Amino acid sequence: MAPCLFMAQVGPGTVLPIRIFINRKQFAKNIQDSQTSFETPILSNNSIIRLKSPLVRLYLSNTDARNLCSEIKDELLLILYELAAPEIHDSVIGKLKIDNLVEFKDIIDKFPSFKSAFQSDAGRCGILTLERTSRYQYKMRYDKNWTIDIFVTDIRKLTRIRETLLARLSPGIAFQSFGDPRSMKILKRTRHEVPSSNRTSTTAQAEPNFLQESDEEVRIPDDTPEVLLKPSNSPEIVQEEKKPQFIYRHSPMLNLGNCIDIHVLRRPKRIHKNR
Repeated sequence: MAPCLFMAQVGPGTVLPIRIFINRKQFAKNIQDSQTSFETPILSNNSIIRLKSPLVRLYLSNTDARNLCSEIKDELLLILYELAAPEIHDSVIGKLKIDNLVEFKDIIDKFPSFKSAFQSDAGRCGILTLERTSRYQYKMRYDKNWTIDIFVTDIRKLTRIRETLLARLSPGIAFQSFGDPRSMKILKRTRHEVPSSNRTSTTAQAEPNFLQESDEEVRIPDDTPEVLLKPSNSPEIVQEEKKPQFIYRHSPMLNLGNCIDIHVLRRPKRIHKNR
């Protein structure tokens, strides 16, 4: 499965890269169950394809990735700040054996931020189960509009990420910032418009003060009234159209490194607007 990378800002000056995979086998199983084709929004021609073709690489579009991460925002923050907490490790994570799982609704009240994040309602949380897949890896099944598996690839790395996030929220405390040196550098670009006053320019357009003589002689009758032609000295105000000017500022962001993987099992149906 080929992943797409989504950068999520999880704290002041910190970003977490999230790798998003599309589970081809699960989508193929859904096709067999529903007898319909999976309409993918990620190809250049937006075509309808069958997932049985192994040569077609599937990716989420930027819009779908943004909608997915926006939907799981509260659950993702709960994982980053609470799952690797010492009290959760001693009571839940450390006691869970490999290939065993627990219902998340049975342990969610042990998370300190559960009440504020989900208004003390376990039904608001989309995480259904917590499973230990290896010594340091855990998997959570999420099911709402999207059906996904959230993998914590290394709980030790998640612990260091949590310590970094908590330390950055506490000003005046010295700490050793954690980041993956092998990860790419991240810069945040902000755009500011430069205020400019509307300037106008005046251009005076006068009539030509010379006469053009004709080759033929034309006799002017005596009873023709005399008309005095005077150049027009009234200026015309021309409004100059100026493009807005912007200033771009770049600030470095702390890249926490790869720790969260998402496997997409089902996506919500797209609503087609009637044209």
